[in-house]
Amino acid sequence: MKNNLVSIFFSRLKTLWLIFGPFKYMAIIIFIFMVIAALLEGFSLWMIIPLLEFILQETTITNSKFTFLYSIFESIPKNYQLLSLCSVMFVFVLLKNYFVILKYVYSAKFVSQLRQYWTNKIMSNYLYARYGYITSHKQGFLYNNLIVEPVNAVVS
Repeated sequence: MKNNLVSIFFSRLKTLWLIFGPFKYMAIIIFIFMVIAALLEGFSLWMIIPLLEFILQETTITNSKFTFLYSIFESIPKNYQLLSLCSVMFVFVLLKNYFVILKYVYSAKFVSQLRQYWTNKIMSNYLYARYGYITSHKQGFLYNNLIVEPVNAVVS
């Protein structure tokens, strides 16, 4: 059962890889941006615990359960530890938002280029098709395949 699921997964991954056409690298870049944004979101949420611990217990970071932060914040004076914690958290949130914006920009570019690629490929297939095939279909069918279907496929 497990081996069958793995083979199904890889066959679908191969199909997806073929669908992307010449824009495979953009799909990989978008995926990397998504992973980086998710990791940065996790780090920014993870920084809330030491921040709340510092605020509520009125203690230094060195006494907290997050002892590995001690090496990072030990050189910072006690008066500036709260500010440094907030700054680190702010930087994580800022970087996460930067990668989310990059993901949206690359996604829009990817969708536009992929739609154009598919439309051009369908049009070239129609240009080199037999005349009998073209006349056997209604004009709306051809229009739907050229204009509507690539848009629906890319959006979904």
